[in-house]
Amino acid sequence: MPSLLASALSPPPDIMNDIKLHPLDLPEIISHIGRFLSRKDLLNCIRISSTFYNTLISSIWGKIRVDSEQHPERLTWPTGEAFAVTQGDQEVCDEFYRTVFLQHPWTLTSLSVLAFAFMSIKDEDMAALLRRMTKVKRLDVSSCDFGPLSMRELLSSEQETDGIVQAVLTNCPSLKELIGPKVTVPEIINGAEWVCTKLTDLTVFLENDIDQETAESMEQQRIVFRKLGKLTDLEELYLTGYCKNRGEMQPEDAAWLLKNWPRIEYLEGLVNIEPSVCKSIDEILSPRVWLNY
Repeated sequence: MPSLLASALSPPPDIMNDIKLHPLDLPEIISHIGRFLSRKDLLNCIRISSTFYNTLISSIWGKIRVDSEQHPERLTWPTGEAFAVTQGDQEVCDEFYRTVFLQHPWTLTSLSVLAFAFMSIKDEDMAALLRRMTKVKRLDVSSCDFGPLSMRELLSSEQETDGIVQAVLTNCPSLKELIGPKVTVPEIINGAEWVCTKLTDLTVFLENDIDQETAESMEQQRIVFRKLGKLTDLEELYLTGYCKNRGEMQPEDAAWLLKNWPRIEYLEGLVNIEPSVCKSIDEILSPRVWLNY
């Protein structure tokens, strides 16, 4: 009877063999450790065993830094995921871009992050580049001409797009931060509903060509701010870009902010030219919102 009980409680032989495995024999664990190792350490680790080699070899070529602009045609790593150009010389940047992205076969099949800090690229060239980047997740091209052609490639759509800002807000549901150019009031009120409900930071230049004192303009502004009010995760909002212009906010606007943006913590700018109105708005917003004017 005891032997039967012992047999029933004993794990199968294959489980016993798995228990004897060292954690560093498991590729799942090795791959996580590899994320914290330097390139030099990775080169040493792939010599330990075939398991280490097969697991870590792709990580060695996941990131490459090129300190010289010479021989850019040699940049043909197929597993690269991020690419950044920080050189400030426009002539060098142009030559580098043409060589790597236009004159040679496309090899960056895994590229998902692209950053051009100072490069100036035309809209049609940027569109051609995005056409090849099917896995793009992050794009930093602040000095490039990012126009309608690039926008259509980024959204994988052949349809005509509205302004860049409106198109992004209506097509990027996972967007959390947007720093963009001008967006007009007609683009917003005549465009589709925004889907970026997770947005926390928005910096754009909101342009309204109609006289703000008219009834039509006031109604249009209500529609715009009604859409803004649906962005309940919004923490930072700049509607004049980076300009430090004065506003015409009233106390009732401050009350609207508190009601519709429950997470707002900071408001910067001269909200009203009248000191007494500014003080009244500050009293309404505090202590939940810090007003800096």
